[in-house]
Amino acid sequence: MNILTRVFFKKTSTLVVGFLVATVFLGGSVLQAYVDPVSKFEFNRDLTIGSTGPDVQSLQVFLNRDPDTRLAILGAGSPGQETEYFGPITRNAIIRFQEKYADEILRPLNLWSGTGYFGPSTRAKIMSLLNTQATTPTTPVIPPDSEKKEEKSSETFGMYTDELMLTQPSHYYGEKGTTLNLYGFGFSSNNTIHFGDDFSIENIKAESHDTIKINVPDELGSGYYDLRVENEKGEGAESQAFFVVVDKGSVPPRIDSVSPERAKPGDTVVVYGEGFNRDWNMVRTTFFTAEGFSSVDGRVLTFKIPHSFFEETDLDPDHINMDNLPDEPTPTPTGDDRWEFETYIYVVNVGGISMDPGSFILELNL
Repeated sequence: MNILTRVFFKKTSTLVVGFLVATVFLGGSVLQAYVDPVSKFEFNRDLTIGSTGPDVQSLQVFLNRDPDTRLAILGAGSPGQETEYFGPITRNAIIRFQEKYADEILRPLNLWSGTGYFGPSTRAKIMSLLNTQATTPTTPVIPPDSEKKEEKSSETFGMYTDELMLTQPSHYYGEKGTTLNLYGFGFSSNNTIHFGDDFSIENIKAESHDTIKINVPDELGSGYYDLRVENEKGEGAESQAFFVVVDKGSVPPRIDSVSPERAKPGDTVVVYGEGFNRDWNMVRTTFFTAEGFSSVDGRVLTFKIPHSFFEETDLDPDHINMDNLPDEPTPTPTGDDRWEFETYIYVVNVGGISMDPGSFILELNL
């Protein structure tokens, strides 16, 4: 099941830690610079899978300031969409932070790989960086395409983790030949990159345990491709990573507004914007993904919220496995068994993906 299709429920109110986000478009990427409250925030408790609160959100904002520890490029947890929930995506970012500063965090504890636990050593290092950088302007979060990473031997790859997962690409769309960084963990010296079910590139050596750099093959036709990484550890965990090969001069879809502002399973949602395809569009939301929608005029796209996506998650709000929950927006309780979720919408088609999402409030009765 795709990460975006899972729903989690935890009865806690949402406290927002405010920050200002400036968005700049450059070559199909979204660059985001922050003026945030993290430099004045003190992390005073340990955090791990299942932790919630404004300090988790501040931690995500901090991690997103560095391309090496960014949670995600798109959706919940990405710059500008940090959440109050500590899930697997946050854990993965913490692991990368710990391994980046291994000499100060891991080596004193005789550890060679990150744990993902936000404990005293990791907390102390972050506070040290915050104190050092308190008067230094933050820099845009830019995918590290031009950074030259130290080459690691195949033996070095193996000491990080036995798990394999592709978390996100540096770009979600581009022309053939586009340089693409794939981020995740568990990469090795011999990886196979799958574009959908019918095309793959073999014998790709990773830049590091968490980064693979490739060029989008010229043999690929235009269109949408799910991305997977496979190596000696297997085919990796489920991933929401994908890439759209676009033609030169293609214009990605754009979302201007969404109606209604509030909706329930079974309701029809109308998306207004530009660049919608007449034949095929995919709608990716915080909680479900659906495809095959057409747009008669390229400006209006209509879809219905499925009744079934909640049942398919098979999650009982009172019996939650906290180890398997994604970093998604924390729901707000509004009364007896009524919940509200801010739900983000992206449109994907042969032109690319709408980088500025629309949103609506999803109402559920549990």
